[in-house]
This record gives sequence, structure tokens and C-alpha cells, in this order.
Amino acid sequence: MFWWKFVQNWIDNHEKVNCKIVFYQDLIRNFSAELDQISSFLGVSLTDEEKERIKYLSSFEYMKANNEKFDLHTLRARWHQCFLKEDPTTEIPPFVSKGVKRDGMAELKDSV
Repeated sequence: MFWWKFVQNWIDNHEKVNCKIVFYQDLIRNFSAELDQISSFLGVSLTDEEKERIKYLSSFEYMKANNEKFDLHTLRARWHQCFLKEDPTTEIPPFVSKGVKRDGMAELKDSV
């Protein structure tokens, strides 16, 4: 299943499965407000120190510097099984992108 089809399935069913859709662009624009909405959705209260730690640990800089912590072995193995049968030499990119800006929000936001 391709990524956008996977995401679209969640969007189409987000009210039925009690799912909160979070857009990366919204996190970049106003991380604190988005984090407050996420914690409210989860029913948890966060201290200011916890919020700052979450912001640091979810930053692009932290993830890029610690890419080995985000190596999704199971996903990578499944990716090989499903998509690389034709060309096993295809390189699978690391979990953390190179910071390329994408515009998934423009494609999906109207659906939410």
C-alpha cells in the first residue's frame, strides 16, 4: 500500500477510530498549540519541562543526529518483502528524511 493511500484510509475513518490527525506543517507553525491539542486528545497534562523535552526530542535536528534510534527494522524488512522483489539492490532511505519539504497537508487537509 502506498503511503498516501494509507494516510487517506486513516483520514476517511478518523472519527470512527478516535484518531487525531496531526500535520507536520501545523507542528512547525505552532508547536506549543499543537502539543496542547495532542495532550488534550490523549487526556494527559504536561509540565513546561515535559513540553520542552518533547519539542527537543521530536525536532528534525535531534532525529537526524540520532537516526539509529529511529531505524524501523520491521518496517524496513517488510518494505523489502513488498516493494523490492523486482530490484533487491534498491536502497531503502533512512527513516529521517533529508529535510525535503513536502506538501501533504495541501493534498489531505480538506478531507479532515
